[in-house]
Amino acid sequence: MSDLADARRALKITEIYCRDETVRVLESVTPPLWPDCGRTQFKMVTRVLKDLEIEHEEAGTDGASSVRLLEVEFVGSVRCLPKVEEPDSAEPEALLSIEVKLGLLYQVTAECSKESLEEFIRLNVPYHAIPYWREYVHSACTRRRFPPITVPLYTQALDRGGAPQRESKDES
Repeated sequence: MSDLADARRALKITEIYCRDETVRVLESVTPPLWPDCGRTQFKMVTRVLKDLEIEHEEAGTDGASSVRLLEVEFVGSVRCLPKVEEPDSAEPEALLSIEVKLGLLYQVTAECSKESLEEFIRLNVPYHAIPYWREYVHSACTRRRFPPITVPLYTQALDRGGAPQRESKDES
C-alpha cells in the first residue's frame, strides 16, 4: 500500500474556513477603469499549523475519549501584472493582488508515517482548498469590478507543474 493511500484513509476532512484574506489594488488604478492585465501569477503554499489532541465526553458513556486533529493552512495568492513594453525593466507592481489563507481541519483516525502526511498535505490539501480559493478570487474581482481571474483547476495546476510549495513550521 502506498504512503499516500495510508494518509488518505487516516485523515478525514471536517472543516474548511477562512483564516485571513488580503486584497490590494494599486493606488494609481481606478476601478472600473482597469488597465489590461498582461500576466497573471498564481502561487499555492501548504503547511501544518497544529497537531491537536482534544478530550471530549461521548454521549451515553461514562468515560472521556480523545480525538486527534490536524490543522493545515493553504495559502493561495494571485497577482495581476500590467503589460510591460520593455521586457528588461524591473518587474512592475501588481495591479491587483489577492491572497487568502484557508484553514483545513482533518480528523486523524489512524497513525501514518511522516512521509505519508507530507505527501497528503502536498497533494490532497490543495485538492480540498482550490475550489474555495477559486470562488474567493472570483468574488474579490467582481466586488472590485475587475475582469474575472480564473484560478486553474486542481488538475490544470498540477499539469503546469504547479504542485504547491511546502512550508515547514519553522519558516515564516
